[in-house]
Order: sequence, then structure tokens, then C-alpha cells
Amino acid sequence: MPPATFATAKSVLNDADISRILCVYFHTAPSSVDWDKAAQEFGAPTVESFRHAMRRMMKRIDDASQTEFSADAGEGSSSPGSNASNTGKKRTESDDEEEAPAPKAKRGRKAAKKAARK
Repeated sequence: MPPATFATAKSVLNDADISRILCVYFHTAPSSVDWDKAAQEFGAPTVESFRHAMRRMMKRIDDASQTEFSADAGEGSSSPGSNASNTGKKRTESDDEEEAPAPKAKRGRKAAKKAARK
């Protein structure tokens, strides 16, 4: 069987087939993508620009998923932690007492343990 090409697939697939392929793509490890061949068949100027476009597209999908999730959960805000009533106002001590969010842990590397020298 000859290998399939992007142009052939694009000409013969309908919307349901494309949706099915997207579903398979979302459940495939990113390391198994042949970025060189995909960029060449798509007609991208460079492999890096193709990968960058894919990252932007995936981010848009992820952001939309987060928005849908928060809307389904009953939150009116699309961004977690935003407070529309306090927009543009300075914080006062009473505001801090009402809503004191827990401090978030830093996501960097853990501090190296210093060995005791003798």
C-alpha cells in the first residue's frame, strides 16, 4: 500500500473523517509525529513555523476547553481567579480579609540541599 499524502487525504475525507483523525491525534504521543514530512506535505515554510503554528492551535483548543469547563462548572468568568467587581480598585485590608487566597507554591526547581561540611 503506498503511503498516504496530505493532499490525497484532504481531497477524499469529509468532516466526520477529519474529526475522527483529530480525535486520534489528541490521543497520540507527540514524539511519534514526523514533523519534517508533515511540514513539507502541508506546505509550511519551515518545520519550526509548522510546529509553532501547531502549538498555537493546541493552546487555543486548550484555552477553549478550559473556558467550556469553567462555564459547565457554573463559573461566570473565563479566567480563574478574576474578580470583575474589584477591577481597577486598590486593595484594602477589608478586601484581603474577605478573600485571602492561599499562596501558590513556586513551580521552579527544588532548592538544593546543602551538605554539612566537617
